Amino acid sequence: MSTTGGVFSETTLANIQVKADRVWQDKIQKEDYVADVVALKAIQANQTATFGKYLTGKKDRIVEISWINACDLDDQACTNCEFDFPELSTNMDEKYLYRCRETGFEANEGTFHDNLYDIEEIIAKGMLRAGQVLDNYWATQAVVALNAAKGVNEVGTAGKGAVSGTDTYVLPAYWDAGLMSYLYLVAKVNRFKSPYLVSGKNLFESVWTADKEACCENDAKKFGTYNIWFDLFNIDVANTPDYVT
Repeated sequence: MSTTGGVFSETTLANIQVKADRVWQDKIQKEDYVADVVALKAIQANQTATFGKYLTGKKDRIVEISWINACDLDDQACTNCEFDFPELSTNMDEKYLYRCRETGFEANEGTFHDNLYDIEEIIAKGMLRAGQVLDNYWATQAVVALNAAKGVNEVGTAGKGAVSGTDTYVLPAYWDAGLMSYLYLVAKVNRFKSPYLVSGKNLFESVWTADKEACCENDAKKFGTYNIWFDLFNIDVANTPDYVT
């Protein structure tokens, strides 16, 4: 290992990677380094756009996002041999990855000369923790993105929700399995083809009880209407004091 800070031999780097992999493969130790990124995973699992290669020819980092555009079609009265219709296309947008986050740590080899752990294992776990910290940050940004993408609930005054701008307020008394019928109505009226729920604490205990208690099979079926992703660490924190689904 070099005496220059942050400079290691290839062998040392390989050993650190091996030790980090061993920690990650250990079910018990792994739990200490798993990031709380459920909201981010929900978006990734359900996204319909296609992400292209990173454009790295310059110092700037740009990613290409593409999707098929067939949104402008509409019906009209029939015409004779006139083909004045919108052209199908593949849309592409380039996004500049401008946000940079960092974290770091120091490890002095002399400090661990008589320690139970060697310096390579210390650095390996430091790297795992650094990755966890950065992943947690991106999960909070996923919630910010969800909030920024909100639209107006077309259900309006019908049902259990009170629509105000891009928010729909539902009284606490309605937050049980019976609410799924209203959420199903919302999905249909707003033309969501593949809806899913991302929630903080809302519905968590009700879903858990329905899943575990034999008496609540009917509730479990109602909750099974959609895939529900519970992010207990980011959704409500980003929206405090509101509880948001």
